[in-house]
Amino acid sequence: LTAIGGNNAARDRAIISVGWMAALRSSEIVALRWSDVVEVEPGIELHIRESKTNKTAEPEIIALPLLPEAFQVICPVRNLRAIVPLGRDRYPDTRVFRTTSDQHSSVSQRTIQRVIDRAAKNARLGAHYSSHCLRRGFASFAAARGMTGLQIMRHGRWKSSSTMEGYVERAELWTKNPITELFR
Repeated sequence: LTAIGGNNAARDRAIISVGWMAALRSSEIVALRWSDVVEVEPGIELHIRESKTNKTAEPEIIALPLLPEAFQVICPVRNLRAIVPLGRDRYPDTRVFRTTSDQHSSVSQRTIQRVIDRAAKNARLGAHYSSHCLRRGFASFAAARGMTGLQIMRHGRWKSSSTMEGYVERAELWTKNPITELFR
């Protein structure tokens, strides 16, 4: 979904910030509906109803706080608010992220990949990044910042600690490096 005026940049910023901070799979980004976005005092709750690992009808809830002003560009709450459509309340089952060419079509997983590709190119990152880098990147960054495995697993909704640990392993090459610890 784009902001009034057809701004792809606002939609893409929201896809990246929400996808990364909520550690979402591309299929979950595509499936997100406005009825799944619940405004609460400290920010937004995302209700993930369709998930690879969630086979129940109960939504998994992810809390996304409103970040301080210094982080407004990457704030998922601000970025979602920037693309709220007119008449959102009348059409709660409308997908959050839609194409600009056809406002009635939701983005595809391929579109998510193109958004990631464009962002990586604009940031002059040399490596190839898949849409899964949002989820993996969150886990790695959280581990590098000292979050526990349990905190990361809960937020990213990982059922297996071995899967989550595979994501954070690379980050820990540097944050828990024995040589660095030996020569402090």
